[in-house]
Amino acid sequence: PLEQVWAEDVLDTRIANIRRVFAGRVNITPEEVEPRVAASVLHQGLASRLVSPAMATAVVHGLLLHPDALRWRSVPSGPLPLLLVEDRAIPTPRPDTHGPEATADVIERSIVQGLLEPAATAFRARVKLSPHVLRGNLMSAIAGAARRLEEMLPEHGAPAQAVAEALLASPSLAGTGSFNTSRTVRSTRLGHNRKIRFTRNSCCLYYRLPGAGKCADCVLLRDTEPSR
Repeated sequence: PLEQVWAEDVLDTRIANIRRVFAGRVNITPEEVEPRVAASVLHQGLASRLVSPAMATAVVHGLLLHPDALRWRSVPSGPLPLLLVEDRAIPTPRPDTHGPEATADVIERSIVQGLLEPAATAFRARVKLSPHVLRGNLMSAIAGAARRLEEMLPEHGAPAQAVAEALLASPSLAGTGSFNTSRTVRSTRLGHNRKIRFTRNSCCLYYRLPGAGKCADCVLLRDTEPSR
């Protein structure tokens, strides 16, 4: 069951694994990687893994995968493998026919409040993390899902963006960031420019690793500074 992902023993193991991975990247010891950095990045990855399919199926098909039908498989690191064990879905108003607020409401209740808020509580019980950081991670994942959907299916880009903006206005995510005029950010990791609309009001803490850099939507990223 998906809820086991944020059980104490599983979280502790995955956080320890990420500390080892990050230590190898920047040539330090795992003990030098702050647990809260590893936990925050793990949380944002989990948020992205759950939000992305929810945004895509809701915007494109008017359906939301039922959380009770999701299962997971353990891996040491990297994206979390997910499985839908039965064909269960929640009918979801599509933004192009019912408005983005109706779509956002279903995603907020089912995914944000139903899954990711309990996950955030579990993370904070294991590692000292600000709730502001965790909420920012979630909104960053939502904005990223909308941007990626626009890149892959341009005809659904505007509805996806409208749903992301409606989620930002929801009680769960209000104040976590802002959507502005599109700006160009150079990514040193990807080697090309990206168009970014969203800026979060917090930081995922990844920059605290030596030489790690900042994300494209980070509140700490200066206008002339490349992102990671």
